Amino acid sequence: MASALRFYVETSLTLRRANGKKIRNKNWRNSLVIHTSAIKRHRQSLKKRAQNIETKSKLRTLIKRARQAIEAKNQDSAATQMRLVNKALGTAVSKGIIKSNTASRWLSRLSRSASQLSKAG
Repeated sequence: MASALRFYVETSLTLRRANGKKIRNKNWRNSLVIHTSAIKRHRQSLKKRAQNIETKSKLRTLIKRARQAIEAKNQDSAATQMRLVNKALGTAVSKGIIKSNTASRWLSRLSRSASQLSKAG
């Protein structure tokens, strides 16, 4: 029976078969069913999640630097930062980290602030 072959995690160290028999496995952590493909997929998802978090963090940092340049009324620095933000947003969209409309909205808001800076200066 296929369900008898499945193992379910009771705690991080104690596993139980479907029939209730305990199995100890210290290498297995937080997934529910032990299949090699599920283990690999979980490992891949953790790596991808870490990459996505890092990319989003860098993106937020670039946006913050662009805002600071706009608030400091430094047109050269603001233009440079806007180019960097635009490139990073495009990369994030192409990788599927953020949605296209979200990137457009963020860039639009920054561009609007930068254009007000150029009009005022």
